[in-house]
Amino acid sequence: MNSMEQSKSGRSAWKSSSWKFNTAPYVGMTFHTNGHNKYTGTPTGGYTMPAVENPSGGRYETKTIYQALGTQGVDVSALQSGNYSIERTCTINAQTTSSGVEIPNAANLNLTCGHVGVNPSGQLQNGYNQPKYTDDDYGQTVRVAAVYGNEAVVGVTVPTTFTQAGAGFFKVNWQLNKVNVTFSKISADAKVTNGNSEYSYAGAEFDIYRTRDNALAAHITMNGNGHANYQLDPNENYYAVETKAPQGFQKHEGRIEFSTGNSAGEQQFKDDPGVVKITVAKKDSATSGTAQTSLSLEGAEYKITSLSTPGWEATGKTNAKGVLYFTAVPLGKVQIVETKAPAGYKLDTTVHTYTISAGEWLDATKVDGGAIELEPEDDFAENPQAFDVEIAKTKGGEDDSWESDNGHGKPAVGVQFQIISNSTGKVVGTLTTNESGFASTKDADTCDETSTSEDKTDDATRPWFGEGKRNAGIDGALPIDQKGYTVHEVDSTVPEGYDHVDDWTISADEEVNQSTKYYSVIDKTLTSRLQIVKCDAETGNTVLLSGFKFQILDADGKVVSFDDPYDVNAKVDTFTTDANGQVSMPGKLKSGKYAVKEIATPAPYLLNSETVGFEVSKDYKRHQIDDADDMME
Repeated sequence: MNSMEQSKSGRSAWKSSSWKFNTAPYVGMTFHTNGHNKYTGTPTGGYTMPAVENPSGGRYETKTIYQALGTQGVDVSALQSGNYSIERTCTINAQTTSSGVEIPNAANLNLTCGHVGVNPSGQLQNGYNQPKYTDDDYGQTVRVAAVYGNEAVVGVTVPTTFTQAGAGFFKVNWQLNKVNVTFSKISADAKVTNGNSEYSYAGAEFDIYRTRDNALAAHITMNGNGHANYQLDPNENYYAVETKAPQGFQKHEGRIEFSTGNSAGEQQFKDDPGVVKITVAKKDSATSGTAQTSLSLEGAEYKITSLSTPGWEATGKTNAKGVLYFTAVPLGKVQIVETKAPAGYKLDTTVHTYTISAGEWLDATKVDGGAIELEPEDDFAENPQAFDVEIAKTKGGEDDSWESDNGHGKPAVGVQFQIISNSTGKVVGTLTTNESGFASTKDADTCDETSTSEDKTDDATRPWFGEGKRNAGIDGALPIDQKGYTVHEVDSTVPEGYDHVDDWTISADEEVNQSTKYYSVIDKTLTSRLQIVKCDAETGNTVLLSGFKFQILDADGKVVSFDDPYDVNAKVDTFTTDANGQVSMPGKLKSGKYAVKEIATPAPYLLNSETVGFEVSKDYKRHQIDDADDMME
C-alpha cells in the first residue's frame, strides 16, 4: 500500500464512494455539492478521515485549505490520512450536481481545520467567519487534484465557522455517467462500393445488447452518412445485432462484440457489399457451342469495367471450357469487351452492357456469399476466322488469268478437289471445276451440296466447310485449322489428256481471315499468285482497310513490274490493298530472292520502313507475305 493509501492506523481511511461524471474528471475540475457542515471540535466516529500532505512536517492546517482549493500546489504522493487537527465534519448528500456529477451515496467526512477565511461560495475571503452556528447547509466545494485510472483524488472544502475552515483530501472511484458512442457503418470492400450510388449506408438498423445479462440497451438507425450516436454505460461489454442491412449490402449475421471505456468512443460495423458474379461463356457462332475442329475457346481475354464504381475494372481469360467468371462485380452498370480472341477466331469488338440494381440484387437468389449470378446466354458467340480457296485447272498456256482462260489454256471440266483437314484427316468439302476450269469455295455452284444446304449455311450462296452453320459474321468457307489443310485432286475425275497434280498443303501460316488462296493447275504443275496481307503489328489481325501501297524489289533492289492486266501496253509496279487488306500480284515471279516494300499507308497506321524479304524457289508453289504496321498514338 503506497503513502496515498496509508493512514496512521494502517488502514485505508480516506477513500470515499464511487462517483459518476458526464465527462472524465481532470485536474482542476471544480464543482459545488449540496450537503451539511458541522463544527465539532473533534473527529466523529464512522466518518472518513482526510489526508493531508506530509503531516509529520507540521504546519499543514492552513496549507491544506489552500491546497484543497487549488491556490497552492499539493504533492499527492505525500498525502497521508489520519487524525490531523480534526474539528469539522461534513456530509455530502447523495445527489446529481448542477455540473452533472452523480454521487449515488452520501459521504460523511472528517475535515482538517485551519484559520482561513472561506465564504459559502468556496472562495477565499480574508476575514470571513460565521461565529454563531455550529451547523450550516452551505454545501462543499470539491476540486480534483489528481486522476489515476478510474480513481481520483479530490479536495473537499467547507466555509469558515468559528474561525475554522475545514478541508481534506479523499479518494473516489469514478466512472462516466454515460459515454457517447458513435456507431459508423462502413463497407467491407470499399473498392467495390466507393462512389457507387447503388450502395448506401443510410437506414442500417442494429439492436444493442448488454453482454452480462443480454438486456436490450438500444436500437439504432444509421443516418445518411452511415452514423448513429447513443449514450451507453461506461466500462461495459455490449454486442450489436444487425436487424436491417442498408441498400446494396448484406445483413451481418451474428453478434458484433464491443466494449465501452471511460470516454467517448467509436464503433465501426462492416457489411459485405452485394455483388454480381458474371459468367462469360464463349460459344462458336456456327456451332452455337463447341469450337471448330482443332480450335479452342480457351484463352479469350476480356475486360470488365464498372460505370458505377469509379476506377473499378478487372480482366480475365476463358478456361479450357471457354468460360470466364468475373466475381465480386459491383452493382450498377458494367461493360464487358473482348480484348483478345482465342486462336482462330475473330475479335468481338461488341461492348456488352449490363445493369443490376440494388433492388434486383435484393430480390434475387444469392450464391457464393451474397453474389447474384448473371449468365448471358448468347452474348459471347465467337465467329471463327475463315478463308476461301480458288482453283483453276487448265492445259496449255503458261499465262492463265484467274478470271478466265483468256484463250491461253484449255479448261479441265468436272475435276474434283477434296479439301482435307490436317487435324482430322477427314474431307471437309469438295470443289468441282466448272466449264471454265474454275472451282471456288466462294462459288456455290462449284461446291458440294452439303456445304450449301440449309443445315450448313444461312445463305445458300455462301458455302460452309466447317462445323455447324455459317452466318453473316463468318468471312469465308474454310475455318482456320491449326494444322492446315491438304488439297487432293481426285484422279478419277481428271479428263483424258490432262495430268494429275499431286496433293498440296495449305499451311496454318497461310490461313488468313477473309483472304482467298488462288491456285492454278496447268497439267501437273501447280502455281499460285504472290499475295500480300496487311496485319496490325500489335494484334496480328488482318487490317480490313484499303489503301496500303506496296512494291516488289528484286535481289538488286530494283522495282519489279508486271504486265497490266487491264492495258496490254502498260506495266504496273505498285499494288494497293483492297477493303480486306489484301492484294495479289497479277503475274508470277521467277525463282530468286525478293522483298516487299511499303510505300504508303492510310491513317491511322504508320509507314513500315523495313522491307519484308522472301524467296521463290524453283519448286515454289504459293506465297503469302504478311506485313505489319504500328498504329499512330
